[in-house]
Amino acid sequence: MNIQMSCDYYATSLPNAFIDNYMDKANPVFTLVYIYGLRKCMSGSGDLTTSELAARLNILETDVVNAWKYWEQQELIKINAPESG
Repeated sequence: MNIQMSCDYYATSLPNAFIDNYMDKANPVFTLVYIYGLRKCMSGSGDLTTSELAARLNILETDVVNAWKYWEQQELIKINAPESG
């Protein structure tokens, strides 16, 4: 069988430490949010709203928020609240 795939040649590196120490303990939905967020960050397009991410992954916005809070508790991300003026 001959299979051809068209792919994006850019890659998102997922650290082995994440796989070994975090992925197996996390809710699978939280892992999806982290990986997609990592991809957006590494591509330089880090601006992504909770609703956009939820729509992209076909999950609830509350799951996205809970995922970010979880990863912040694990000290893998830092949530920066928008400044109010």
